[in-house]
Amino acid sequence: MKKLLVVLLVVFVSACSDEDNPLNNLVDDVLQSKITAKEELAKVEVKAQTEFSSDAKLAAIFARNIGLDGEIDLLKFSKLNGFIYAMQSAEQEDNRFYLPVYLAGPRELPLTLNDLLVHINDEDAKNTIAAALGLLATVNISSEAQYLDSDDAMELFLAHGGQTFVNVEADASVDLFLFPSKSINANGLENSADWIAHFYTSSKSLVLWLNSGTSIVTEL
Repeated sequence: MKKLLVVLLVVFVSACSDEDNPLNNLVDDVLQSKITAKEELAKVEVKAQTEFSSDAKLAAIFARNIGLDGEIDLLKFSKLNGFIYAMQSAEQEDNRFYLPVYLAGPRELPLTLNDLLVHINDEDAKNTIAAALGLLATVNISSEAQYLDSDDAMELFLAHGGQTFVNVEADASVDLFLFPSKSINANGLENSADWIAHFYTSSKSLVLWLNSGTSIVTEL
């Protein structure tokens, strides 16, 4: 029935020449199930500021089982996947976690910061990320921070070792983490955010860090 509904909507809107047809956005929503990290951020911020704390800001993003295109498909459930947004309140010195749900918007998850470490099998990466997570109750990512979206970040990770890893390890999975950072440019020191990629199998892993200020990728 759902497939029939989608087909009927596409046929109806295709027959209309009016670019302002109100069903255009509805069809886009029905058909679009793949998202990048930044595409849902505004919705998550509104949700957190309404239900958690009015001063809630982004502290981190965890992308579990992300595709090599840097996107999450909200309709694929063969693996536990999704973008998890850690939202931080300076007033409460606490975090809440939100997961975008297809056609339903962000939903709060009953997680703690330590829950994000469960699936990291590289001890060096786990220690590095654990240290960063320990700061997120009091640190956030500025709304003016300059950093790549997940699709562009993934492109750089693949070009600097990630593609070789997945070519050799056919069953490899990939997780991404976005953390607050600082970068230096012509205007001085600015708020930024850096991506960390974890390419892994049950026995092997590759951890890469993307510096948003320089776009340099380094193996951890």
